[in-house]
Amino acid sequence: MPCDVSAAAGCGSPRVSAAGVERVVSAFSLSSPGSDNVLIVDTDAAVCETVAVVAKSYGYAPTVCLDVETALASTQDEGYGLAFIEVGLPGTSGLGLAALLRERGGVGDLVFMSGGGSLDSLIQAIKLGSYDFLRKPFGLGELRLLFDRHRERADLKRRVRLVERRHTSLIQNLPLLIYSLTRSFQLEFINEASKVLLGYAPDEALSGEDWFLQRIHPHDRDRLRDQFAAAFAEGGAFSLECRLLHRRGQVVHGIMRTIPAQSVDGVSVSLGRERVQGVFMDITDRVFLEKALIQNEKLKTLGAISAEVAHEVRNPLMSIAGFARRLAQKLPDTPELGIILRESRRLERLLDRIREYLRPVEVSRRQCAVNM
Repeated sequence: MPCDVSAAAGCGSPRVSAAGVERVVSAFSLSSPGSDNVLIVDTDAAVCETVAVVAKSYGYAPTVCLDVETALASTQDEGYGLAFIEVGLPGTSGLGLAALLRERGGVGDLVFMSGGGSLDSLIQAIKLGSYDFLRKPFGLGELRLLFDRHRERADLKRRVRLVERRHTSLIQNLPLLIYSLTRSFQLEFINEASKVLLGYAPDEALSGEDWFLQRIHPHDRDRLRDQFAAAFAEGGAFSLECRLLHRRGQVVHGIMRTIPAQSVDGVSVSLGRERVQGVFMDITDRVFLEKALIQNEKLKTLGAISAEVAHEVRNPLMSIAGFARRLAQKLPDTPELGIILRESRRLERLLDRIREYLRPVEVSRRQCAVNM
């Protein structure tokens, strides 16, 4: 059966049959890993068959419909990545069919086909989000070029979706609190780290009024509010150590940082902005570690001082006690010597206690009755 598809892009080229098109297409068909469905709606069976042959050569699964009712029925439970629709369909026009399919969400890219077509039809097709417009008779080269472009566009969409998923996964799984804040201090976005760092799921944080300000420690609230106000007004950024409050009341130490406003053509935006994005990095472990190190250094210093004092006191004490014992041997009836020796022993025990204060406590376990 003859069809209105020329073998080349020129209108004066000889017409070929659908079987001839299949032989020509097989010579330059490209292997494609894609298996998207293609919907073809046209009252001309030869045109449908030609488009279907080219679609198969690109690895697509075509579905041919000769009327609107069949097209609507085929899209009831099936989705199509690409749809070829004749503008001048009887009854409901091709544009009307495309609008219905758009409402259903059953098709991706739309390609309209028309033997003539008016400017109004073209404008309506553009409003419907038309991917392309084929004027019949169209050349085989035009059809191949359209499929090439669709394949490239589909591949680009897949890449964009992959990048978006990776970006979302990265943002949600970073061990940083990432947020977007409006001028009224209302959260627009917060990642999953809010559940780990502060005990609130993102949905809870986003639905709570003044949630962000209430999470800031009261002693740091005014200071941070001023910094955010400056960031909104001037478009600048800041980095400030502060404290947030966990749901259970614990204090979370961290560093609040905001991202500077983007520049236009290298010129910084200084007219203010409606939202601020930033991160909060938890440094609670580091703060406690620093406090522990400082405490350890204090204990070391105190231990050194205690050891030095004990040493300096013990030397004259031993001399006093030694001379007292010698005098007690010569003068056994002198009661004052007994007092000196007794107080010397008490001072020695006191020095031993001072030395033992800073040593680690040995813990030993033993069984005992709780009710006793």
